[in-house]
Amino acid sequence: MKAIWQQYQGLNRDLYILALARAIASAGAFVLPMLTLILTQKIGLSVAQSGLLVSAASASFVPGSLIGGRLADRYGRKKVMVFAESMAGLSWIVCGFYPESTLVIPFVFVANFCWGMIEPSSTALVTDLTRPEQRKAAFSLAYLGHNLGFAVGPLIAGFLFLNHAHWMFWGDGATALIGAMLVLWLVQDDSKQDYKPQTEAEADVVGSVWPILWARRYLLWFTAANFLLVFTYAQMSFSLPLQLEQTFGEQGARNFGLVMTVNAITVLVFTPIMIALTRRLHSIFNVAVTGVFYVVGFGMIFWLDALWLFFVSTLIWTLGETLHHINANAYIASHSPRSHRARINSILPLIYGTGYGIAPMVMGQFIGWQGIRAVWLLVILLAAVGTLCMVLLGFRDIRRTAQTATEADSAKLVI
Repeated sequence: MKAIWQQYQGLNRDLYILALARAIASAGAFVLPMLTLILTQKIGLSVAQSGLLVSAASASFVPGSLIGGRLADRYGRKKVMVFAESMAGLSWIVCGFYPESTLVIPFVFVANFCWGMIEPSSTALVTDLTRPEQRKAAFSLAYLGHNLGFAVGPLIAGFLFLNHAHWMFWGDGATALIGAMLVLWLVQDDSKQDYKPQTEAEADVVGSVWPILWARRYLLWFTAANFLLVFTYAQMSFSLPLQLEQTFGEQGARNFGLVMTVNAITVLVFTPIMIALTRRLHSIFNVAVTGVFYVVGFGMIFWLDALWLFFVSTLIWTLGETLHHINANAYIASHSPRSHRARINSILPLIYGTGYGIAPMVMGQFIGWQGIRAVWLLVILLAAVGTLCMVLLGFRDIRRTAQTATEADSAKLVI
């Protein structure tokens, strides 16, 4: 047990501040989890109208991420993070004065746009502050901070929603501003960091991001394979509740809540353990292991009809979830030049993240054609293909690294 927590020792002090800031902001994540209910029950929109607005607001995350990535590479990660999180917090505070008015709607778009700006900046800053061998632990720490906060945020929001909706907005805004101030006051300005590239792949380069990605086509192949795994994981929020409803009838919604509780507990308990157990394994192979957990965890649902077995299934695929987010970020980070790191961290996750976005639409059609049970057979196929692609990419990555090292040694001999 001691060894599990030792992996978080010796990291840059700023990483602990970033994790704390993320935990505080996530603990105040009151609005977005309840947004559909706010729009329908408080503001009075129809389900169709609220669905359209929630989708559109979620889409505003995309331009925010792209713009935030570019600004972070040009002006600094910390500046973009503080500005964007402060703007998001102020947006929620304004909403608190009109919690049951349509005036809330434009500020929801602003807040989502700002959260989009934060993500690539945060990922790039964590990468800048770590050596390659520290990155899994560093991303794990940030991931734990988010999940620790998010474990209580929606719970508190549920108590505030009925009679204290204004405090949902003010609380969300206040925690966002506290997180921003922690970063502003306690995290060193990244322009003053004594940064030295850890590998040739991280050295600064000049030019547009697209030619750089084309020159590192293995990142694009990684993104394509990752798309399949993310598409599979998206069944957690779409096909799984439908399956539970079909299996348990009117108890399906309650049982889905229990399944999500198992998911949350598994993330909090097993993330440090999984990172400790796999820390010596190449990041891309860890992502491949994610696929194995998805094949088993989601695939077994085809045969399930007992609630306790759904809990077992959730435990298995959640173990894959704990590996995926951390190792995917670590792999992209370690193969991105620092000069373009935030932009690459805004583009590639958005591409494979579309797997999560289109999964409900695609699987909705598939379920109408083949039925809900057939989803899990298709999921087995997609996750298996994604896993195989990751394994092949991993072996190619090892060969490419060895070839680069050989060429470097040859160049030294010539000199």
